[in-house]
Amino acid sequence: MHMLRVAAVLGALAGLTACGILPDGTIRSGDETAGPSRAASSGEFFSNRDLVTNPTALFDPAARSREARKWHQYRKEPQGQRACPRPQDITDYRDLIEASVTAQAGEPAYSDAPRDFARALNGHAFRLLLTQDAEEARRAVLALREHADRNAWIPSKTNWSSASAAVAGMGPLLPAWQILRQTSAASDEDRQVIEDWLGRVAAFTEIHPGENSVGTQRGANFMLLGLMIGDRPLYDKGVQSGYLAQLRAMRPDGSFPQEVDRGLTALDNQNRNIGLMVYSAWIARSAGEDLFGSDVDGKTLDDAIRFLVRASDDNRLVDVYAQANRNPSRNHPVFRPNSQVDVWGNAARGWIRLYAQRFPDTPLTQDLLRRVELGHRLQNDLTGGFVTCYADRF
Repeated sequence: MHMLRVAAVLGALAGLTACGILPDGTIRSGDETAGPSRAASSGEFFSNRDLVTNPTALFDPAARSREARKWHQYRKEPQGQRACPRPQDITDYRDLIEASVTAQAGEPAYSDAPRDFARALNGHAFRLLLTQDAEEARRAVLALREHADRNAWIPSKTNWSSASAAVAGMGPLLPAWQILRQTSAASDEDRQVIEDWLGRVAAFTEIHPGENSVGTQRGANFMLLGLMIGDRPLYDKGVQSGYLAQLRAMRPDGSFPQEVDRGLTALDNQNRNIGLMVYSAWIARSAGEDLFGSDVDGKTLDDAIRFLVRASDDNRLVDVYAQANRNPSRNHPVFRPNSQVDVWGNAARGWIRLYAQRFPDTPLTQDLLRRVELGHRLQNDLTGGFVTCYADRF
C-alpha cells in the first residue's frame, strides 16, 4: 500500500510537470498560461540583470517575474494573472512607432503620440514578467532603438509644449525600459544607445519651467533615470525640482496653486499631482530614501491628500481657487460652483494602492479605501504603468 501511494504521488508530480508546473511552483517554459516563453528560467530571460546599474530601481523585474509566474494552487493560474496585464489589456505599439518618432518633426507643439507609444510599450513590457517571451522582448528593444537612432521626441525648434510631450512619454517608458534592459534581448550596444537617447530627452525637457505637475512628472523621470544609469546628481535634481518643489509651493491648506485654479478640473489636477508625488516617493523608496516622511516648512504629502479629501466632500474649499478658471479643460470650459469632476477614478486608484501599501493602517488610508474600489488590476501612466504588477502583494 505504501509503494502504491508513493507511485501515485510521483505520477501526480509528473503530470504537473508535463502540463507546465514545476515542483517549485513556477511555470514551465512554453506553458499556455504563461504565454510563448522562449526562456527556460528567469535567470536566462533576465540574464542582463547583473550588467545594469541599480536593477532594483522602482522594483526588481527578475524577482517580480519569478513571483508572478508561480502557480496559485487554489486559483489554478499564475500568481500574477490578476495583477499583470492580459493580452486584451495591451495595445500593439508597432502601429504607433512612426507617429511617436515623428511627433516633433514639425513646428513644436504638444502631441499625445510619445505618451501613446510609451503606454502601449509599457503594457507589453509588464506582460513579459508573465510570459518571458524573448522574441517579443527583442521587438520591443528594437522599437526603442529606432527611437534612439532617430533622436525621437527632441525637435530642432522647441517650446514648453514639446517638452511636456516628452515628459509625458518618458513617464510610462522608463519602467518599461527597466524591464527590457535586464532581459537577454538587450545587447550592450542597445543599452548604451537607448540610455544615451533617454539622457538627451531628459536634458531637453529642462526647458519647461516645471512649476506644475509637468515638473512633478519630470522630477520622477529624473529620479528613475538617474537610478537606472547611475547618475546620482540627476536623481537628486529630480527630488528637488519635483517632489520637494511641490511641497515648497503648496499652500498651508494642502492645495497646489498651479493646479487648483483650473476650473472644474481643479481637484482632478490636485489628484494628478498627488499621484506623481506618491510615485516619486515609491521610486525613492527603492533607493532607500523615505520621501513619504519629508516635509517643507511643516507641509507634507498627507496635507495635499487631506485637502483632496475635504474638498471633494465640500467643493467650496476648492472653488475659491477654481473660479479663476485658468486654462480650463476643453471638456469643461465653463466654471460652475460645486461642480468639480469626480476624482476617485483610475488615477486615484493607482496612487492609493501604493500609498496604502506604505501606510496600511492609518486613518487617512482607511478613509481613502472607503472611497474607492481598488480592484485586482490597475494601470496608470502617472504611477509607472501596471501598478499592481510591479508593486502588489501576490
